[in-house]
Amino acid sequence: MVLLVIFYPLFQANFAYLDDFHQLWYNEKGATWNIWLIHGRFIGGLFMEKVFTSINTIDAVRLTRIISVLGWVVAICIYVKVAMQWARFNLIDNRLVLISAVYLACNLTVAIANGWGGTCFEIFFTVIAGLLSGHILYAQLKKHNKIQAVPIPMQLLVLVLGLISLFTYQMGIGFFLIPFFLHFTSKKYEKPDRFLITGVIAFFVIIAVYYGSFKLLLNILGEGESDRVHLHIDILGKLSFFFGVPTAQAFSFNFLFNLHSIISQAFYIVAIAVWVIYTFATQRNKPVANKIIYLAVVFILQMLIYIPVLVIAENFSSYRTMLPLNMAVALMLLNMIFEWIKAPSWKDRFAVAAMLIFVGVGFYNFRFNFFKPILEEYQLVRANVEKQYSPGINKVYFLRPPENFYEDKFHVHYYRDEFGVPLTHKDWVPVPFVKQVIYEKTRDKEIAKKVEVVMFDYAEAEAFNKQVALKEEHTMAVDVPALFNNK
Repeated sequence: MVLLVIFYPLFQANFAYLDDFHQLWYNEKGATWNIWLIHGRFIGGLFMEKVFTSINTIDAVRLTRIISVLGWVVAICIYVKVAMQWARFNLIDNRLVLISAVYLACNLTVAIANGWGGTCFEIFFTVIAGLLSGHILYAQLKKHNKIQAVPIPMQLLVLVLGLISLFTYQMGIGFFLIPFFLHFTSKKYEKPDRFLITGVIAFFVIIAVYYGSFKLLLNILGEGESDRVHLHIDILGKLSFFFGVPTAQAFSFNFLFNLHSIISQAFYIVAIAVWVIYTFATQRNKPVANKIIYLAVVFILQMLIYIPVLVIAENFSSYRTMLPLNMAVALMLLNMIFEWIKAPSWKDRFAVAAMLIFVGVGFYNFRFNFFKPILEEYQLVRANVEKQYSPGINKVYFLRPPENFYEDKFHVHYYRDEFGVPLTHKDWVPVPFVKQVIYEKTRDKEIAKKVEVVMFDYAEAEAFNKQVALKEEHTMAVDVPALFNNK
């Protein structure tokens, strides 16, 4: 129900976002699959190719968003079943089953996955596979007490699900560790036990098998891996990166983190401080050394959950990779709050309040920080291209808006390529966007292919205006900032 309330417009809206245009324009079979292959996501690539080779219009991209929303319905149903077992294992408070499900539905990652459906609709699938892989192993360990007693078919199932998650989108494997993370945090201030160590070893085994399989697949197909997935061991650099933006995002619940906001900077620091103080203020009979070890292991486990990003050269803390870490930290902090609140009636009140806040923030994040500005820009640009284009035009001059363009127009702060970034700001968008619109108007892709799109960055506005002033024949100009200013 929460998903439908937040994402209902996606069932009707006609638009595409960033990479969606590239995927749609170059939608011949095999044209883009290798992009996903060299990034280690060949299953995700198969999904993309299957969908985009079967559609031809921007409006049809809506199908991917519908698949994503319905996929998240399935994913959250599975999560609830899993979380109910976690509650029976005393890993989380019973109330957290529903609260965390609502938190998941309202999460920033889910907003991106659904809104950016053409390129991110597979995220729900990697989450399901990663979650089930770790949960099945944990449940089997609870049943049999040691890995040697777990039936071989169940061990193989754990491995296969883990590999499916990694080959779909690597971030999903972080969910594998969440039950083991909760196991450790529920054993207040105890040292890591056999369950946790077994889970971590299994986690690394799955990753090792994945990496070996990935390298073998590339070798067989004669491809080289992308620079973005090269292993890069830089312990100090990655520690600095992790305790910067990723940690800030993880301890900010579902609030959109703003690098330039004092409130955003203070919120996560306060959250961490409260958690640390609570750790030392409770169970004072436990040695301080145990509590220090506890805090250290918790942060180490958080880094392992986020390891797909920490082992590559690129330091890019995108929200679409943050979901496992966000979920782990949210569950830990919410568990802490429920331990702190003693009266059951106040626990119930807090649960209701938390869910209402999550829904309100999730609704606002998607509808106003993501959906509204993108849809308006798409409609303005498309209408302008359709109005100006006529047979014989073979060149389009295109002025892209600045990255912070939405701040003045919609009061939305931009974050990476996910929230508040103008649709046509990225240099890989205007060419396929314009060509696709011309193709849909003429119904002739060969005509659209012959049209040259010359892009100008916003800093080159003067050069753009001089070029347009020449009034060359068979040309047209698209000035995105002017479209907003003149509407």
